[in-house]
Amino acid sequence: MSPQVVTPVLMIEPSSWLRSGITIENVDQVNLVKFTPELQTGLEDLLGKHKSGSLNFRGRS
Repeated sequence: MSPQVVTPVLMIEPSSWLRSGITIENVDQVNLVKFTPELQTGLEDLLGKHKSGSLNFRGRS
């Protein structure tokens, strides 16, 4: 039996968005949660794909 080859896949953990994609800004003693421009663009892309029906979900096998 030949050994199985495993190809590594880069996965981004959603919790990493808290450090890199979401910022908190204090305005008049109120903390506002804001998305970075990169995360906002990604969210808008996903929303556009969802609205057009071109967003595909791959189930776990």
